[in-house]
Amino acid sequence: MLIFVTATGHEFTNRKALREEGAPRSVRTSYASLLNTARLARGTYIFTDFDRLGPRELQFAAELYRKVAAAGWPVANDPARVRQRYAMLRHLRAAGINGFGAYRLESGEMPERYPVFLRNECDHFGPLTDLLPDREAMLEAAGKLIAAGHPERNLIAVEYAAEPIGPDLYRRLGAFRIGDRIVPTVSAHELHWKAKRGTKGIARQSDYDEEHAHVRDNPFREALMAAFEAARIDYGRADFGLVGGRVQIYEINTNPALGDGVSDHPFPIRNESLRLARRNYVEALAAIDVPVGGPEWISLSGSSLRERAAWRLRRLRGRLKFE
Repeated sequence: MLIFVTATGHEFTNRKALREEGAPRSVRTSYASLLNTARLARGTYIFTDFDRLGPRELQFAAELYRKVAAAGWPVANDPARVRQRYAMLRHLRAAGINGFGAYRLESGEMPERYPVFLRNECDHFGPLTDLLPDREAMLEAAGKLIAAGHPERNLIAVEYAAEPIGPDLYRRLGAFRIGDRIVPTVSAHELHWKAKRGTKGIARQSDYDEEHAHVRDNPFREALMAAFEAARIDYGRADFGLVGGRVQIYEINTNPALGDGVSDHPFPIRNESLRLARRNYVEALAAIDVPVGGPEWISLSGSSLRERAAWRLRRLRGRLKFE
């Protein structure tokens, strides 16, 4: 059985895919739920959503990971080691995988080249600005964001690295890592460099043919696996593009959403790519759903954070009762 552990409210991302024929048995739970759980059931655990956790929640997640690993159960994504967006982008640049850099504004880091855009390190909503041509424009944009309530500690500047595939047409590629497999998924096409969600039907037949070849043939497997290894992520989805034919990793999401399935797309090859990507995703999950030995249950009584949380809850209840 697969057990996905997510931030509260983010348990939905691949629920529909896991209901398909051939999908392994699975459950989804939150760190908040486990904080009030006395024991863990045996299974294959996948820890996610680290950028949505506070420092104490992250430490609690790392404790859980170690308890699962010590029991001999399969487990993916060590919360104590996974590199989140800023650190991941810095390491991908240092490793020669990416050709662009990221810079933390709070520490006074300045980009090596422009244009850049600003984004929040801790969310998945994409850029906060359009492309900024120079340092002065970047600092002005950062000042406006901070004045509007965006914490400076969360702001990073990212050097622009994209390449159109046609006149004003951009494509964001995607691929999952699931254990030792890279599973390509379908693209997002936009008339803007951000290419976040995609616009239905704006690409050409040739673009969807290329997309299908990507899903079918997995041509970027080696570069993508190197990126996941650099990020220390065993399960997740990389969003990337090609610049000069070279893979450029934009982000890796450890709790990635999966589309609802085949839609009535104007290009039939896109529907076939969706079916193939979804089938490959389910098969890769089934491959990591291996028989698990070890104890049937793990007690969480030794978790220091869980004990502190229980103490705080008892204290709060006592205070409310007293008042």
